[in-house]
Amino acid sequence: MSRLTELLAQAKTKDAQMGADLEREFKVLSSREAHPQTYRRIEAVAESGGRLRALDLTRADVRGAVRTAANAGVLYGSALARDYV
Repeated sequence: MSRLTELLAQAKTKDAQMGADLEREFKVLSSREAHPQTYRRIEAVAESGGRLRALDLTRADVRGAVRTAANAGVLYGSALARDYV
């Protein structure tokens, strides 16, 4: 389970509405496509499998996967993510 997934689960446990809002905001932010060329770097970073992994949100395929993923852990463990250095 990624750190983001863990944090969202903790937030939902403490405050279900806040957790749902945070999850929705993550999906909204990752779907920004109005000006993807404007930004050189937009990354979401989380710990997954004992390593820091990053999703490059300037990539359309990553944004599409974020919109449809059941949870963030799946994304950070996939080939869409890379080790964050």
